[in-house]
Amino acid sequence: MKIAIASGKGGVGKTTFAVNLASSYDKEINLVDCDVEEPNCHLFFDEIPYKTKEVFNIIPKLDKNLCDNCGICRKFCNYGAIINGKNHPLIFDEMCHSCGGCIKLCPKSALIEEKRKVGEIEFIKHKNINLISGKTTVGTSASPFLIKHTKNMVDNNNLTIFDIAPGSACPVVSGLFGCDVALLIAEPTPFGLHDLKLIVSLIKDMNIPFFIVVNKMEKGNSIIHDFCKAENIKIIMELEENQEISKIYSNGKILVNENQKYKNLFKNLLDELVKKHD
Repeated sequence: MKIAIASGKGGVGKTTFAVNLASSYDKEINLVDCDVEEPNCHLFFDEIPYKTKEVFNIIPKLDKNLCDNCGICRKFCNYGAIINGKNHPLIFDEMCHSCGGCIKLCPKSALIEEKRKVGEIEFIKHKNINLISGKTTVGTSASPFLIKHTKNMVDNNNLTIFDIAPGSACPVVSGLFGCDVALLIAEPTPFGLHDLKLIVSLIKDMNIPFFIVVNKMEKGNSIIHDFCKAENIKIIMELEENQEISKIYSNGKILVNENQKYKNLFKNLLDELVKKHD
């Protein structure tokens, strides 16, 4: 089973929730950090990576001696990575999506493949948790490509939790793709509600079953509950705003390892999700 932990807005506790959900499980489990531009699941664990895998994609490199500046490659590229120059096309590596079409279409074979490192995948073993983290190379814009490769490293025989990037853009779609269910973490603020609506719209379009988790709950604040009631969306869990949780988190500790009450809460939630899937 593949469970996505997502949020329209950053800073709502998505990664903390993903780590605690994985840590509440008694059997072997995969935790995959798909927030490749800023992975931080590893901050909760003391272990160092036992393996690192470099990830490369292909970009076109121009042989000016063969190019006749016909413009076919420029017309083909939908991402603006190739533009016409005075004597030959200009290629912007950062905008290339590595589809390879320009290389195949060039009638003079003036474009050849060149490898470009887009990131790394790190592997950490913490007790029963297999943590797999993708991390982009600074200056590259290949997050969906790296997310796909990071997800391919997963042992599908284990229950898997994906920590998805915040927002509702392409990296989020790549992270959500193929998941069986999603938990959307929301905070009861106007910004939290605004961004929750965006991710709800996206996930409905992707036809993925989902539930809402309200984090940092405050007494008398029903902004998320009112939206979910109007849209007939189930809130599956609530976590109150309190000093105990804040202190545990600020010390870099995992909530379910410090408090049995929360371990039971997360474990029961995970059991419920598995039963719904089965």
